[in-house]
Amino acid sequence: MDTAQTLIKREKLAALIAAGNEVQQNHRDAVQRMSSSGIAYLGGVNEGTEGFDKWIGDVKIASTRYFSDHPLSEDLSIALFHKRYKEVMGLLESMGNDEEYFCATAPKASARPGIQLPASGLPENSHELLLALVESDSPVNMLSEMFKQASPREDDELRGVLRELEEEGFIEKIQWADNVPFLVTLNNKARTYASNSKLEEADTASSHIKVAPAVIDNNRITIDIRPEIYEHIKSYLRNEDYFHAVEEAFKLVRELLCELTGFEQAHKAFAEENYQKIFGHSPSTDQEKNFFEGVKFLNMAIQNFRNEKAHTPASPLDRNLALHYVILASLAYDLISRSDGGE
Repeated sequence: MDTAQTLIKREKLAALIAAGNEVQQNHRDAVQRMSSSGIAYLGGVNEGTEGFDKWIGDVKIASTRYFSDHPLSEDLSIALFHKRYKEVMGLLESMGNDEEYFCATAPKASARPGIQLPASGLPENSHELLLALVESDSPVNMLSEMFKQASPREDDELRGVLRELEEEGFIEKIQWADNVPFLVTLNNKARTYASNSKLEEADTASSHIKVAPAVIDNNRITIDIRPEIYEHIKSYLRNEDYFHAVEEAFKLVRELLCELTGFEQAHKAFAEENYQKIFGHSPSTDQEKNFFEGVKFLNMAIQNFRNEKAHTPASPLDRNLALHYVILASLAYDLISRSDGGE
């Protein structure tokens, strides 16, 4: 039986491929309309095609969140950066057909389902299923597929895990039909649990990560910041010393910029001769140059915000505003931590 996480990966790829096909159809419809008006159009799917930019953004998010360990991940990042529709679609289809990847990378069910995760308080299999339910675009379809593939023993175990999650208040209601769920309603407790689990992972992460995906619940967004930033400022955050948390986060960004280029001031650090040091290469298109300039001005903003804090007596800082500043610092840090220049 595929694990919940494996099913989510399959689900995400299928959804991205389907959305890519819709973009292709939008292009065909546009060409047909132009042709009927006597206008010849020879271009392919591009940024002018309805839904194209959103699709590219969705693929970027999924690639970072779910498929960074796939052998084609780097090729996909390059294709996404250059917004090459056919290449992105071809890579997604290849990934979707890569059964060896799904078998090799799928998290395995715990041999001892009673083991407790240190921070979660749930058995490992319950923890993994709950996170998968929160992440899934269609929890019902995911569970239906799991039951379809399950052996009798796996079926019993899966039902036990669902009962536990319902009893613990993570699932508000499960309605069954033909002995499989046809309605699953998650409580806010489940989303909060998933968000906190991601924060705990960030607290202990030691590997290099890119911009982290966000968890969105109406107007509330939970996002993992760079572990380097968090490790440096977590003591200030725990003591609610938001002024110094922000100042130190900004300082860390400027120190990295100086380490890369020899200059702390952003307008000097982002001289064209330093692009190779920061991004790994010089811009090859006007669009890429615009991106590099955007990163430059983001770092110039960090520089000015930090200067304002450095020359102001420490005073209480609104928590919400402080966290916005910290997220800004995390983004700036991430964008100058890459060697491939990808967006």
